[in-house]
Amino acid sequence: MPCPDRTQPDRLRPLGALLVPLLAVAGCAAPPPTGPHLVLPQGTHWTGDSLQARQHRDWLLGSMVVCLDRPGAVRVTKVQALGGDLEVTGFALRPNPAGTGASMLGSSVDTFVSEGLDPGAATVTAVCGSAPAAGDELIVRLHSDGTATTKAEGLSVTYVSDGTSGQLAIPVGLVMCIKPPEDPECTVQPPSGSS
Repeated sequence: MPCPDRTQPDRLRPLGALLVPLLAVAGCAAPPPTGPHLVLPQGTHWTGDSLQARQHRDWLLGSMVVCLDRPGAVRVTKVQALGGDLEVTGFALRPNPAGTGASMLGSSVDTFVSEGLDPGAATVTAVCGSAPAAGDELIVRLHSDGTATTKAEGLSVTYVSDGTSGQLAIPVGLVMCIKPPEDPECTVQPPSGSS
């Protein structure tokens, strides 16, 4: 059911009086952004990565490209793990290095600064398909206290476009494992139906 149009008078006042409390409980979703949407490049598919967790050692994980569906700009405000207990403690964006023949980050135990990244960089302006390797590389900082294996079934990227918030789900399975890499607990399994 769509959210009620508050610009029109209630035609059925008794029904409207009953409907308002119901909508307050159920909640109304914010309208989608009217400006550009943050999207994944065409052909993006599920990937998985298993990292060795060590006490108080963060990992940087990159090689995830995001771009816009049309010209404009969006500002990324938050990245968080989906479907698990993995902790995302920061993020950075940079123009996709593959566009200049350089390599994307992959994974690293360095810091944003030592990798030459600006953790305050949060604006995406590249339009998907506008040039080879168009888009920005998203790099996230993952934290583990090293006492338990942590996982995520994906990442959720919250962004603002023309003053309205939107979200993008990135299909990536992640494990920060405290056991040796060959242990089954460290295996990242794709969700059923993914390709």
